Amino acid sequence: MLYIMQITKNFKLCEFENSRTATFRGIDNSVKSPSVKANIKALCEKVLQPFRDYLGREIIVTSGFRCKELNEAVGGVVDSQHTLGMAADITPSDYGNFMMRDIVWLITNLPFDQLIIYRDFIHISYVATDRNRRKLLFDDDVPITWQVQVYRAITDYVLGLER
Repeated sequence: MLYIMQITKNFKLCEFENSRTATFRGIDNSVKSPSVKANIKALCEKVLQPFRDYLGREIIVTSGFRCKELNEAVGGVVDSQHTLGMAADITPSDYGNFMMRDIVWLITNLPFDQLIIYRDFIHISYVATDRNRRKLLFDDDVPITWQVQVYRAITDYVLGLER
């Protein structure tokens, strides 16, 4: 019988280990380190599960944990938080992108170390053992006009001006 480790109400460890690239290349991407498991648990408890509860719908983890070999195979940076179980790339299950209000809610209500907005997914990280930097970044492919809209929406929310 296969044991599935439930991390939170809606997230399982296998979602963080799953990788098409790892499967295709025969890379064992299973989490062996207790500290990495603890980091994934903290990311789920502090960020992903509260965001999932807010959305009221499934979040797909498109990239979670990456062992060193997988991280190299996908071209990840050497010090990627994915290798420590502190980061996940996520997308909503029922439409192509997160809505502006979803991103603003996440930024203003949840702790995070890094939030990188891409065209079709979000990279989010959380550091349980240190101060989270709350660093907001955009991929180069995200138009500057959309970046300005995000910053304006955050400002409006913080100032109580949201429409």
